Amino acid sequence: MSSPRDNRKKPPPSSSSDNRKKPPPPARTAAPSLMGDASLPGAFPQGGGLGADIEMSPMSRRLSAENFKNNSRPTGESRPGAVAMSGMASGGGSSKDLKSESSKTDSTRDTEPSVNDDNGALVVMMPPPDEGLEDDYMRRKKMTMATAVGFLVIIAIIIVVVVVVVATGSSEDDNAMAQVEPDKGNTLDPRLLMPSLPDATVDAIVNDPHSAQHQAYDWLLRDPTLADYEEWRLLQRFVLVVLYYAFDGPDWSRVAMKVTRYRDYRFPECTWGEPFYGDYCNENGQVVRLAFQNIRQLDPIPPELSLLSNLQMLEFDDQNNIKGTIEKFLSLLPANLTEAFPSLHTFTLPHSELVGTIPGALLSTLAPTLRKLDLRENYFTGAVPSELGLLHKLESLSLTMNKLEGDLPEELGTLTALKEFTSDQNPDIEAILPSGFCSEESNLTTLITDWCPTVEQCCSTVGHN
Repeated sequence: MSSPRDNRKKPPPSSSSDNRKKPPPPARTAAPSLMGDASLPGAFPQGGGLGADIEMSPMSRRLSAENFKNNSRPTGESRPGAVAMSGMASGGGSSKDLKSESSKTDSTRDTEPSVNDDNGALVVMMPPPDEGLEDDYMRRKKMTMATAVGFLVIIAIIIVVVVVVVATGSSEDDNAMAQVEPDKGNTLDPRLLMPSLPDATVDAIVNDPHSAQHQAYDWLLRDPTLADYEEWRLLQRFVLVVLYYAFDGPDWSRVAMKVTRYRDYRFPECTWGEPFYGDYCNENGQVVRLAFQNIRQLDPIPPELSLLSNLQMLEFDDQNNIKGTIEKFLSLLPANLTEAFPSLHTFTLPHSELVGTIPGALLSTLAPTLRKLDLRENYFTGAVPSELGLLHKLESLSLTMNKLEGDLPEELGTLTALKEFTSDQNPDIEAILPSGFCSEESNLTTLITDWCPTVEQCCSTVGHN
């Protein structure tokens, strides 16, 4: 009994055209072997591995074509890292060169075989050398090392800067500008250095280690150039440091006073700077000007101030902590200003909060030498004192923005040296000028009142006594 397979229709016999003589099959050629060809780098000895001859059957070709389609690569393009071995080429072709690509991505590095050309060349996928990965690794390693080195360099620079700043600050504090702690061991008689010190100063130095005088004297003894100074220079430096401690000097830097050199042994006291701002020494290095500005603590004013016998200008500007009557403030100063400061010619108290009348005693004290008196922007009341006529050398007088009243005293007209006079913003002062203001002997160039802004207008429109 025949099986169903035997009942299949057999193909008809070949026609005469199929009886043509077929050419002999091409000679079998041995494909290059990865392990049997000693000419290839890294080949194994003959007779083993993939060195066997490979003949591509039609079925193999179809599988290779299917594999080609699945890999979605153009015809003739070899897969990365593949080694091609020639099959049975219809024209008896030669073996192809071994090809290798090593810089592709990991997604293309597989080992599945495929045929990539029309000749049916068998492609065996081999893992390529990881040269790209190695280069990338080395590059990353170098970048990491460079980053680490840079980071260490930055840290080293920061440490050096901090050390330098701290060392500099410590050096300045220790050697020049530090607040000297009271030293009870300094028992050297102050008069051995400064014979003209008053008894009260010596008593404070010896018996009160927390006094401004004791701290200043202790600072003076630490000066490495102490032996180079004459007595007047020692006294001058001593007084300036007494003022520092008496007026809360450690707080000056907190109110932007720019005292970076104050008490610095390396610099002359004339260059120490604020709060005694400006050029406050003459060509001989003697202090001739003290301009106190925005100092929070002015009470008490040390009596050692009178030791600056060459002082010519004493200025208290913008001192809102100066309150009360001017007599009270004057009690803080040496009893006789002209006796303490024979050359004093400028005295200013503007922008303060002084009240009461302007005392004639102040004017008589300043009479011999005073050339400038500035009392503007206070709260003075009452009449303008006639004692102003005693200031024969007065060149500038400002009474602006007070609460003064009455007539301007005729004695003002006798001040022939007067060049500037202002009394505006005192609405209760009568519009009558001293006759001397408009005389031929007058040297007035600036005259400002509530009734006229110039000398010419005032003398032409305002009445005279």
